[in-house]
Amino acid sequence: MKFLPGTSIAALALALGLSACDSKPAPTSAGASAGATTATAAPLCTAPVSREIALTAPDAKDKLEAEAIGADCSQAVIVFTLHNTAGKLMWTHAVEATNTWAFVPDQDNKPVPPADGVHRMMEEALKNAELSRSKSAPDWPEGKERPEDPTGLFHVTEHPRGTYLDMRNKDLPMLCIDHRMGQRVCVVFDPMFPDLASELYRSQS
Repeated sequence: MKFLPGTSIAALALALGLSACDSKPAPTSAGASAGATTATAAPLCTAPVSREIALTAPDAKDKLEAEAIGADCSQAVIVFTLHNTAGKLMWTHAVEATNTWAFVPDQDNKPVPPADGVHRMMEEALKNAELSRSKSAPDWPEGKERPEDPTGLFHVTEHPRGTYLDMRNKDLPMLCIDHRMGQRVCVVFDPMFPDLASELYRSQS
């Protein structure tokens, strides 16, 4: 699921149709018109997690953040966002918490409290997020259906082969995040398009 840069977190929650969200509309002000509505922030089931990274420049203070939207963590949607140093939203990606490792028990096999599991998952995802260069992305051999490399992972991309290889060979700054169970998403920053980061490919074990 993709959302364009500039989409608010509250709008993401509405678009996802979260049944777990049960916040009440804020009261309208005294002078508001009868048909006016007031936007409310989406409820979070646990505290957000953030990390400062340097994607847009070697000394950049870009912000990678994860929020669990929904009043009930067991039904939450985890939203990853990337803002540049100036605070502009460059990339966002959402995944259902149930499709992550948030609720996988530890070795004692005891059930994981939803809020604890979701918060741990977000912390691990951001901690293990990797910065590299797009030339380290898998090659796409001629005649093949998709990118391939010796790892044996299943790689997919929404780009045609020529566009993918052009982005790969430009050796752009790249950020990769383990966002789902056994899956990773990688986005690149091209200085020619300074207001956004674009997904290059995804990998699945």
